[in-house]
Amino acid sequence: MQDAADAGLGASRQTGAGDGWVPVTVPDVTQPEASPASYAGSVWWYKRRVTVPAATPGATWALRFEGVRRVSTVYVDGQEQAQNDDPYSPFEVELPESSAGRTVTVALRVDGRRPKPLSEGWWNWTGIVRPVALVPRARLNAVDPMVQGATSCTAAEQCDRTLRVRTNVRNRTGAYLPLRLRVSVTDGKGTVLASTTQDQGGVDGGATRNVSLELPVPKARLWSPSDPALYTATVDVVSGVATEQRVVRRVGFRSVTAVGSKLQLNGRELRLRGSSVQEDLPGRGAALRDVDVQRIVQDLQDAGANVTRAHYTLDERLLSALDRAGIMVWSQAPVYQSTSRLNDAAYRDRALRTNQRAVVASRNHPSVIVHSVGNELSAQVDKFPGAVDYLARARADAQTLDPSVPAAIDLVNYPNYPIQSAYGQFPVLGLNVYFGWYTGKSGKHSTSRPSSFAPHLRRLRRMYPTAAMAITEMGAEGVRNGSRTKKGTLQFQARYFNQMMNVIDADPALSGALYWTAREFAIKPSWTGGTPSSFAKRDGIHRKGLLTYDGRPKPVWTSAKNRLDGSVWGVGAAPRTAYGR
Repeated sequence: MQDAADAGLGASRQTGAGDGWVPVTVPDVTQPEASPASYAGSVWWYKRRVTVPAATPGATWALRFEGVRRVSTVYVDGQEQAQNDDPYSPFEVELPESSAGRTVTVALRVDGRRPKPLSEGWWNWTGIVRPVALVPRARLNAVDPMVQGATSCTAAEQCDRTLRVRTNVRNRTGAYLPLRLRVSVTDGKGTVLASTTQDQGGVDGGATRNVSLELPVPKARLWSPSDPALYTATVDVVSGVATEQRVVRRVGFRSVTAVGSKLQLNGRELRLRGSSVQEDLPGRGAALRDVDVQRIVQDLQDAGANVTRAHYTLDERLLSALDRAGIMVWSQAPVYQSTSRLNDAAYRDRALRTNQRAVVASRNHPSVIVHSVGNELSAQVDKFPGAVDYLARARADAQTLDPSVPAAIDLVNYPNYPIQSAYGQFPVLGLNVYFGWYTGKSGKHSTSRPSSFAPHLRRLRRMYPTAAMAITEMGAEGVRNGSRTKKGTLQFQARYFNQMMNVIDADPALSGALYWTAREFAIKPSWTGGTPSSFAKRDGIHRKGLLTYDGRPKPVWTSAKNRLDGSVWGVGAAPRTAYGR
């Protein structure tokens, strides 16, 4: 129910009291139509009666929320249990031990009011936008364990295969408990490829221990877009004769490295060709159903994309579907255009937590090939001490929390700025380029001419000679039919895409490119996106997509299918083929 006056606590909504509650199905957005009136957001309440299973002494249950936008507070029988202010990462709320074996009332206050400024470049969706599950908390409990297929390659696809398990195990009791890990890897037929049981000593009462294990799996096939081989890894947390917790993950064995200024997968040079996505479909916004997840994957497959990207951690269901489809993911923390705000210590700490949670939420997926710690900070970031500090610490966190893939940062691109030391520390750079669409900065920093694109790429390579680089954004708004020379027309959009791809295909220094975006999505109501104001539709829809918001192909879609051909492996410089001149 809506609480526009934010009077719900006074009305005991946290206990589930009062009238006006209506049934909804989760995932849910509170206002599924992107209207100017709903963009500012409001406070909303959800409630549910939950029957909690019984638990052994020392164990309990938790609610796992895969995603709630924006700020949420969880109550059980009227008592506050937890708050969460990260709209894009999962979080768990432990239920009181006294709730085990009882039926309790869970209430959720969701504050969807838009911050000023809104720190995202998309619609302010509000609600429980991803699934919720009841999960056990055992006496010995591992939360968000790293369970991933790791490889080390000495040459092209000459790689070992190792299941890597690393986690913090908490003893929720007051007494010492012995600890063993029992691990197995099985294929799709249930055949065990490898298994082990390892004694990990024990964990003192109330303490937490970091434990790790590596299990060779030499018979596993390597995961790649051309062969997205997945296996089932089972990790049992055992104390004495009791299995305290079972963790089951689908894993793929792959290696991602930045070598010689190129991204490599399994020891082979990558050729990235793809398109970014937003979790946003008409009538449901960010509250995707399973069929919507498949629709997004199908859009990418139909376009011939082998990689995708978003400005935030993708839904677990979507990441799993991309694993199965063999579509790589340029994963990113939602730290967006926030350079000056990072000078504030509290904001910076929150951004660091956001980045950590983004890495943890996606690190078990073989489709993830980088962890980008932010998007479009200043072209002169070295002038901002807070941003420099954030970048150094976020990069270190990403590499520590997931050593299987490199850390990245996605850059806004204006020509003729000096090298930035903070960016030079990253092994991978994503380049957001809109030469010939946006005008950029005045004078020598202008991006108004498409002809400036290729020289800018050459200069960046001289500035950052060892970094792997890929185009992470490029595109133009396509609003209506018209001349191919007029900004905002569907025909200009298609022509612009081909002009940009001609430069990208001719540059052997790039690891690839992603178009922004596969499908149109909702954005702020006043959006024009670079389209001349006399020609723009001010309807709150971002019009750079290859597909319309409701999924109809635009002329640029045909161009994309010709250029995003699904091929994965680089073979040096691409042919200098011209399309759509």
